[in-house]
Amino acid sequence: MQPKNEERRENVITKYEASYEKYEELRDAKGVRDADVAKETGIYQSTFTDWKDKKKNSSPKLDKLIRIGSIDFS
Repeated sequence: MQPKNEERRENVITKYEASYEKYEELRDAKGVRDADVAKETGIYQSTFTDWKDKKKNSSPKLDKLIRIGSIDFS
């Protein structure tokens, strides 16, 4: 049995990976790049890099995902 802290860490990593993967899937489906999303949402492009590289325990937050989801790239 794993210690609780280790178990929590694994849950956070799994949740993070699912969130970033979902963002990446949505971005690719719209045929845009991080730079395009950054320009339309005001989210710094470095934020996307942090999400991808798992820096600073960074992961997509709900408010940012909502902004990203509301973009119309048609």
